[in-house]
Amino acid sequence: MAYLMARPLLGALNEIKLWVGVFGVANAPTTVDFSIDSVPFVPKVAGVFSPIRDREAGRPHSNYQAVFTFQARGFSQEHRIRISAGGGLEPYFLRVTSLPASVPERLKGSFKILLASCYCSVTDGVDVGRFIQGLKVKPDMALFAGDQVYLDAPAWEHLPQTEDALRQALSDKYRRNWLSEMTGGVGLQQGLSKAPAYCLPDDHEFWNNYPWSQFWKDGTQTAPTPSGAVNLWAEAARDLYADYQQGGTDPAAKTSFRLDIEPLSMLFLDMRSQRLADFKHPQGLMPAQAEADFKSWANGLINSQQKGQPRIGVLASGQTLSASAAFLDEIGDAELANYETQYRMIIDTLDLLGQHGIQVVFLTGDVHWSRVMQASNTKTSRTCLTEVICSPTSLVPTPVVDQLKKAGNVLRGVIGNRQQWPLHADPEDAPAFFGGKAFRSVEPVRPQGWRGNHVALVEFARSGFGVELKVTYYPITAPPTPESSAGPFTLLNA
Repeated sequence: MAYLMARPLLGALNEIKLWVGVFGVANAPTTVDFSIDSVPFVPKVAGVFSPIRDREAGRPHSNYQAVFTFQARGFSQEHRIRISAGGGLEPYFLRVTSLPASVPERLKGSFKILLASCYCSVTDGVDVGRFIQGLKVKPDMALFAGDQVYLDAPAWEHLPQTEDALRQALSDKYRRNWLSEMTGGVGLQQGLSKAPAYCLPDDHEFWNNYPWSQFWKDGTQTAPTPSGAVNLWAEAARDLYADYQQGGTDPAAKTSFRLDIEPLSMLFLDMRSQRLADFKHPQGLMPAQAEADFKSWANGLINSQQKGQPRIGVLASGQTLSASAAFLDEIGDAELANYETQYRMIIDTLDLLGQHGIQVVFLTGDVHWSRVMQASNTKTSRTCLTEVICSPTSLVPTPVVDQLKKAGNVLRGVIGNRQQWPLHADPEDAPAFFGGKAFRSVEPVRPQGWRGNHVALVEFARSGFGVELKVTYYPITAPPTPESSAGPFTLLNA
């Protein structure tokens, strides 16, 4: 069956950016029409449909995507958009609210970021996409901080070893999530349309602990070919991440994105898709351009402060800053800290910001528990860094371990109360120091943490000369259970 769908992408201020996908057609549409209240809505940059790189042997492409950019009708304005592409495709409708011009005063509202990560459809008993769409609060943007798909799940699955069949199998996992509303399954489709979204990758956009091969999973090992040593899985996964999660005609996924909404200066860094299997390499985590963008973002914060226009930094990636280097780094899960050169560069840069008294909020996921912690710069003893973790939305299954946890929870119920989330881990205590002791956790060392499947709402509001930060976690349950919050925290760049 043929499908037409669209979702809003995070773009520049005063613009609407749409990813449009067409599935199950022999040829890409030659024209796409957009309208608002029957009035044509003409893109200022018309997208060009590119085949989603999931080819089948002996068949032409049947799935396509393009990105269209429009001039918004003002800041914080709802746009009710109708999309049609002919060819027997049902029109698609969606509501997109443009970004605000700036963070509002506390009495007038807040700038809201929906934060989510780690979605496995196999264990989704609630329909996470529908749950996100049903939240009464309306975020201004959404950040999906990694593992929007688990290409390596289930653990016992044997994926095809030929390139065409492998690409089809991996793309099937994307379509299950991206088209869930249309195909009647569970997935992320409705959640992806909640607000203009930016998607960062983490390891399961490839496989666990990518780029390190996993002995237990066929296909993660680099294999020789007539043109040289390649990894078919890695190449296919990188292409599909670019096609589904970022979109457009650029064959390579962009590794950074900058957006300023006064007084926030936000940078989203992909430190996974170009990661190298060399912990000492100067570009082990991200390429030189992304590193340059990171340094430019930091310099911009310092320059703004020196001009008497202080800003709050917001930085996001797919793993936590505060985790120590992993011991089983190649066969387990390497952390940012395992990559000595670039992690040191990141910490040194954030340390410099902290010495200038500049506040940074770091948004991430990955660890399968949620936590809010604050840290001070050890040279100035001033709080300068707030790390917000939200993970997972639907926990990936772990064979044998899950069965043992379920059995233990049954026994626990015999002598007391069973746990609501028996398969999930408790949030870890914040480390006393991290980043080579550049940062120290602000008391209490045990910060507020949450166990279980959640999405978070990260809110910023102006208050006096500073900005207030509040984080609210929504347990993903059916029926819904009450949310809980951390904060407000006052962020003030002196």
